[in-house]
Amino acid sequence: MNNIFDTQIHSAPSLPGRDGGGSIRHLIILGDGMADWHVPSLGGKTLLQYADTPAMDWLACHGRCGRLKTVPDGFHPGSEVANSSILGYDQHVVYEGRGPLEAAAIGVELAPDDLALRCNFVCIEGETLKNHSCGRLETEEAAPLIDYLNDSLASDPRYEGRVRFYTGVQYRHLLVVHGGNKHLRCTPPHDIPGQPWRQHQIEAEMPEAEETAALLRDLVVRSQILLPQHFINKERAREGRDMASSIWPWGGGYRPQMVPLTERFPAIRRGAVITAVDLIRGIGHYAGLRIINVPGATGLFDTDYEAKADAAIEALRSGDDFVYLHVEASDEAGHDGSVPLKLRTIEDLDHRLIQRILDALPSLPPVAIALLPDHPTPCEHRTHTAEPIPFAIFAPGLTPDGVQTFDEDAAVAGSCGLLEGDAFIRLFMCQSSLSPDPSPVREGRKSRAGEDGKEASNFYRTASSDIYPILKDYARVNRKESTLAEDILWQELRRKQLGVLFRRQHPIGDYIADFVCLSIKLIIEVDGEYHNTPTQANEDQQRSDWLQNKGYRVLRFTNEEVVYDTANVIKHIKLKISHPK
Repeated sequence: MNNIFDTQIHSAPSLPGRDGGGSIRHLIILGDGMADWHVPSLGGKTLLQYADTPAMDWLACHGRCGRLKTVPDGFHPGSEVANSSILGYDQHVVYEGRGPLEAAAIGVELAPDDLALRCNFVCIEGETLKNHSCGRLETEEAAPLIDYLNDSLASDPRYEGRVRFYTGVQYRHLLVVHGGNKHLRCTPPHDIPGQPWRQHQIEAEMPEAEETAALLRDLVVRSQILLPQHFINKERAREGRDMASSIWPWGGGYRPQMVPLTERFPAIRRGAVITAVDLIRGIGHYAGLRIINVPGATGLFDTDYEAKADAAIEALRSGDDFVYLHVEASDEAGHDGSVPLKLRTIEDLDHRLIQRILDALPSLPPVAIALLPDHPTPCEHRTHTAEPIPFAIFAPGLTPDGVQTFDEDAAVAGSCGLLEGDAFIRLFMCQSSLSPDPSPVREGRKSRAGEDGKEASNFYRTASSDIYPILKDYARVNRKESTLAEDILWQELRRKQLGVLFRRQHPIGDYIADFVCLSIKLIIEVDGEYHNTPTQANEDQQRSDWLQNKGYRVLRFTNEEVVYDTANVIKHIKLKISHPK
C-alpha cells in the first residue's frame, strides 16, 4: 500500500473538484464605511436598504449572513482597527495606529524608535477646521507641498534632523519623528469638521510624551504660516477651492508585529490586496499580501470599479488563494455627509464591481466570497462609528440561511449570529481551534450514547460551533457526490461491520474526513490522483502536522486500491482497529 500511514485529510473548502480540482479561493469584497443609520429622508431605511443592490442581495440570498464587531471595546473606530480586525488580528497585540501601516505602503522603512504618524493636509479657515481633505487635494498638488515642508520646516535646526515628511496619496501623507513617543492623544480630523481646531490639539498621555506632543503642536502652527504662501495654495484660493492650509498629524505608532496570513492559514499560499488607500496597502504588506496597483483606482466616487473587479478576477485566475478587495468611495461620501453620493457609490460597487465578479465566476476556480463594510460611516454623523456591521458569505455548496437582502437589519436574522475577534476570518477560511473532545457547553449539543450503549466520552461534533454549519453543508454535498471507491468502502464500514462505529464525511477542525471512527481516532482517506501533485503534497504535509498534534491516525488509500484490492484494504483497516495505539 502506498502512503498507508499518511495523515492528511481533505480541507473542507476543497470540495469543488475533489478528485481533480484545486482548493477553493477566497475573496473579501469590502465597501469601506458602507453601513449607515436609518435615514428619515429615505423613508426610515438605511442606504443599503434603499439602494438598488441586486448583486449584494444575490450573495446574501445564496449565502449565509451575520454581523461582525470590528472595533473591540476601548478602541477608536478607525479603518486601521476595523480592517485588521476583519483579518483576525488582535488589536491588543498589533495596534500601532495608522502611521506605521501607511509607512509600509509607501516603502518607508522604520527604525525601532521611529514614530510614524498619518499626516493630513487639512483646510483651516480662521479658527475652524473646515474639512479633513482640502476639498479633494490631488497627489500632484500635494507632492510639491510635501517637498516644501521638508525644505522649509523639517530642516529647521530646532528639530535636530528628527523630522521628515513623505508623500502619500491625495491629502493623506506621512510624518516620521525619530525618537518620538507614541503615547499621544490625537483626534482624527474627519471626526471634527466645522469645529474649533485648537480644542483638538495633540496632548501627551504621560509626562514622557510631552516633548513629542510639543514638537508636533509646533509643527502644526508653523505649517499654517508656511503653507498659504505656496503658489499651489494661492492658485487654489484664486479658483475658489479650499487651500491645504495646515498639516494634521494623528494615528501615530511604531512598526507593528503582525504574523502573515500565509503563516496563519495553510490554505493561503499566495494572497493579494487591491486598494487605492495607503493604510490598507500597509495592512496588506504586514499581512504578507502582495499589493496590486490598479490604474484609475482613486479612493473616491470616480474610482474605476471595473478595473478593480478585473484585477481581482485576474488574481484569482492566476493563482492567488486569497484576495482582499477594498473600495474606499462610500466612506469618503459618508465623511462628506452626502446621502445621494453615498447611494451612488453603493450602487456602483454593486452594479460595476460585484456583478462583474459574479459574471466571471463560471470561468474561475471555485471561489468563496465575503461581502462586508469595515465600519459604519453615517452621513448624518460624518465620521466612523463602532456598531457591528453586516456580512454575507457565499461558497459553492453552502446551504443558504434564508436571508434575502444584504443590509444592516436583515443580517440580524443571519445564521452566523454576532461575531467578534478572529471568528469571522476563521469562519470564512474554515479554520478552527479544535479541541479533540469538545464539551457540550462549547458545542451546544448533548452527547449521544456510546458504542457500548453508555454515555459517550467523546462528542461527535468535532468542529467548533462557529464553523460547524458550513462544514456540515460541505460534508452533505460530499456524501451526495461520493466516488465509486468511497461507496465501495462505505459498504464495508457502515453499521459497525468491523466492530466500531465509522462516520462518513465528518468535519474535524477545518477539514472533512472521508471516514472516521472517533472512539479510536482513526481516519480513513480515499484519494484521487490530484494528491500526487506538488502543490497538494505540500498542503498534505502542513495538515498532517496539525492532525498528528490532535492525536489522530490516518490510513490513506488510492481509489484504485479500494476498487481493485478491497480485501487487502479491509485487512489493513482491521489491523489498525485491533491495535489502536
